[in-house]
Amino acid sequence: MASETRHISPLEVQANRFALVSRLADDLAHEIKNPLHAIVINLELLKRRAQGGDMATVLERAEFVGGEVTRVNAMLDQLLQLLRPMRQTDLVRDIDHAVDELLPLVQQQARLARVELVYQGIGAPVAAPIRRDALKLVLLNLVADALGALGAAGGRLELVAASIDGGVQIAVADAPVGASAPAEPAPARGTPAAGDRDRELELGRSVVRSLIDDVGGAFSIEPVHGGGTRRVVHFGRTTVA
Repeated sequence: MASETRHISPLEVQANRFALVSRLADDLAHEIKNPLHAIVINLELLKRRAQGGDMATVLERAEFVGGEVTRVNAMLDQLLQLLRPMRQTDLVRDIDHAVDELLPLVQQQARLARVELVYQGIGAPVAAPIRRDALKLVLLNLVADALGALGAAGGRLELVAASIDGGVQIAVADAPVGASAPAEPAPARGTPAAGDRDRELELGRSVVRSLIDDVGGAFSIEPVHGGGTRRVVHFGRTTVA
C-alpha cells in the first residue's frame, strides 16, 4: 500500500463509518435474533419450572437468560454508539478498556468468519492522544481489513496492544491457514460486489491513516514472515495515575 496520506473529508469518514455499521448490522442480525428467541423459550420454561417448584432448573435457566441478555445488550450498545454522530469526545484514558468495549462485536465477526480471535491487551491503564470514537473507528477498519484478507480460507485474527518505544502500538494481523498466503489481500475480481468491497477496504485504510496522522501517530501495513499481513498504528502515550 502506498504510504502517502491523502486528504479525507468528513463526508468520507461518515461514509466509511456507516458502511462498517451497515456490514456489522447485517452480519450480526441473526446473532441478535437467535439469543432473543432463546430468551423467550427459556422464560417460558422458567415459568413452568417455577410453578412446579423446580428451583434448581429455575436458577439455571435464569442464569442462562441473564447471560444472553448481557451478550445482546453489549452488541446493541456498541452498534448504537457507532450510529451516533462522531464528535469531540474524551481522549482515550485506557486502551484496554476502549478495546474491551468493542470486543463483543469483534468476537462475533470472527466467529461468523470462522476464524480464531487472539486478543492481548496492555494489562495496565495506558492513555493515548486520540478520541475514543476515532480509536474505535480505526480498530473496526483494521479488523475489517484483516478479515477481508483472510476471506473464506479462514485462519487467525490477532489483535495486540502494547506499550512500546515510549508510545502505544496496536497491531491487527491476519494469520492465514498455511504458510504460503500472500502478504497483501487478493480478493476476487470481476464482480461488482468484489469491486465495491475493495473500495470500502481502501477507503478504510485511508480513514485510518488520516485519523492517526491527525494525532501525530503513524500507520503501516507490513508482511508477516510465513504469510499474512500486520496492520500497525503507533502514537504517543501517557500513563493514567
